[in-house]
Amino acid sequence: MKTTPLLAALLLASASLMVQAQTTPPARKAVQPKPRVMPKGATMKEGFTVKEGQVMRTQSGATNPLREDVTLPSGAKVAANGTLTTTDGRTVTLQEGDMVSPTGRLTTAASMAAQDSLMRVAMDKTKGKKSKRN
Repeated sequence: MKTTPLLAALLLASASLMVQAQTTPPARKAVQPKPRVMPKGATMKEGFTVKEGQVMRTQSGATNPLREDVTLPSGAKVAANGTLTTTDGRTVTLQEGDMVSPTGRLTTAASMAAQDSLMRVAMDKTKGKKSKRN
């Protein structure tokens, strides 16, 4: 009969573990995500752009006015007065909003606007269509 108190203690311990395992954790409170901090003003990738009639250079996340002419690794030259001399010798005057990549590729503001409008048309077409399945 010595096993009866030991058996009773074992049953009591296992019952308390079962009761403890069945409790539910408290509900979590909904938390709003933190807003992203964006730098003021428009930012662009590495390269050159014309803003307010001045050539600006973005390098390592910092945008500064271009003070002297720069020769790119491709051989193209960007001048502080807003001209781009390509590798084949053509000279292009940069307009407001034009961008030059570090490789020397010119993207005009007009081509960016056209590309943007084409993307918007494509998005509008896909929004209105719904497939009907029976």
